[in-house]
Order: sequence, then C-alpha cells, then structure tokens
Amino acid sequence: MAELVLSRPGISNIAEKHWSKNLPLGIGYLAASARAQGINVIVVDGKLEGHRTIEQTVKKILSNHPEIVGLSALTMEYPNAIRIAQKLKETNIAITTVLGGAHANALPAESYQAHTPAQYKAWINRRGLAVHEL
Repeated sequence: MAELVLSRPGISNIAEKHWSKNLPLGIGYLAASARAQGINVIVVDGKLEGHRTIEQTVKKILSNHPEIVGLSALTMEYPNAIRIAQKLKETNIAITTVLGGAHANALPAESYQAHTPAQYKAWINRRGLAVHEL
C-alpha cells in the first residue's frame, strides 16, 4: 500500500510517443521530498509505462491502494488527468486527488474552479503545498 502515488497520463496521441523518455523532474522532486519525509510513495508514469488508455493508468494507480494521488499534467494532458481523477473518485471517494504540473501552474484558479466538486481536493503550484503538508 502506498500513502502517495504520483502519476501523469499515458500516451493519448502519436505525437506524445516522442516526448521525453524520462520521468518529469517535478514528479521526481516530489517523490524525493516525500520519501525524505518518510512517506511511502510510488510513481506511476503512464507515458513511460506505455499506457494507451486512462483505464490502464487508473488500474495501476489503484493497485497501489493510495491515500493520495498527485497528477501532473501539461495543458494537452490536462483533460486526461481530470478523467483519471474522476475515475479514481468513482472507484474510491476517499482518495485525495491533487493536480499539479504546467497546466495547474499556468492557470491555477481556472483549473481549480473548473473541476472542484468531486474530482480533486487541491492543486500544487509554485507557491503551493509541500508534499508532507497534504
């Protein structure tokens, strides 16, 4: 069981196949920070794992029985990140979902206001929460 799962959506179109073959720095930094605080963290990277559907990413996240799921998304990944959050909440309403990444940093108020109801509790931006504060 993981206290925290950090994730990003899988490959949704052919252009994304050619993106970075490495874990994004932001997810890496958050994972390192969480581990330094004694938090059990697992990274589920939909792109690196070759996930072609939202369901694949959701299944892998849920297999770790997380309390908190942090989703990182660029703007073009944002709709799929929201779909992942929705599916997680449909399966287990107790999971705290957090949205971060470039989209949430660029449009924090819009990101939060557009999807607050049951999709995610908070979002991380440049001035945002430290992982251990969640």
